Amino acid sequence: MKSGLSLAKADLTDTEFTSAVLAEADLTGAQLRQATLIGTNLTHAVLAGADLRDAHLSRADLTGVDLRGADLAGTDFGGANLTGTDLRGTDLSESRGLTAEQLAQAKTDQQTALPPDLTAQLPNAPIGAP
Repeated sequence: MKSGLSLAKADLTDTEFTSAVLAEADLTGAQLRQATLIGTNLTHAVLAGADLRDAHLSRADLTGVDLRGADLAGTDFGGANLTGTDLRGTDLSESRGLTAEQLAQAKTDQQTALPPDLTAQLPNAPIGAP
């Protein structure tokens, strides 16, 4: 099931989307600060430039999601599927719940900033497909 929903630049601060289907949604530049997206299907959604500070993305399916330029400070990625997730140029240094295994499935580049614990584990960072 796909949503194809367009919520570009919408203010969704503190919104509850637990287990929602937002596959292929356009959330470009959306305000999702402190939003709860636990277990949400966001496959192939566009969240470029979105404000996801302190959002809860644990167990979310982020397969193929575009997160370039998103603000991810304090975002919880525990157990999220990051297969093909575009994190190029993204600052993940204050994100929580990330593992080396998750990042190995994501797209990163030289500008992708990793959390200190992962930088220490992955001395040749960034990792992932270009």
